[in-house]
Amino acid sequence: MWRIMGQIYYDNKDEFVVPGEKRFDKEKIVAFLREEGIALGDVATVVVRENGDSSDLHLKVVETIDLEQVLASAPHLDTIVVTGEKACIALCERLGAGKLKAGQSAEVQVAGRKVVLWRLVSSSRAYPLAFDKKVEIYRRVYKKN
Repeated sequence: MWRIMGQIYYDNKDEFVVPGEKRFDKEKIVAFLREEGIALGDVATVVVRENGDSSDLHLKVVETIDLEQVLASAPHLDTIVVTGEKACIALCERLGAGKLKAGQSAEVQVAGRKVVLWRLVSSSRAYPLAFDKKVEIYRRVYKKN
C-alpha cells in the first residue's frame, strides 16, 4: 500500500521506504496520514480463522466495527475504503449496500450520514494485478483534485 500511496502522492513508489533498508518509515507514514486526513482501521473486530492459516479464504468475520461510533468521533469522514473481499462483504452486509466489485463504490447511510463506500483491490504483491493498474484504481479515491 505504501508504494501505491507514494506513487500517487509523490510520483515515487519508494517515497516511504527507508533508504538502504527493506522497511517502511513509520514516522513518515504517520505524518503523511495526518496531513492528508487519512485514518486506517480494521473492518472486523472479531474473526475466526477456520483453517488456522493466514488465508482469508477460510476467514469468518464474526463482528464488524461500530461505524456509528467511528462516525461520531470523525465528523469529517465521508469515505470508507476496503481492500479485501471478506472485509467488503462484511461491511456491505452490515450496511445493506449490495455487493461491490473491486474499483466500485456505493453511497450508504450510516447514522443519518451519507458516506461513500469504496472497494479497492488488495495492495499485496500476491494479488495478481500489475502495480500500475493498482495505482490507477487507488487514484480514483485518493488525491482528489
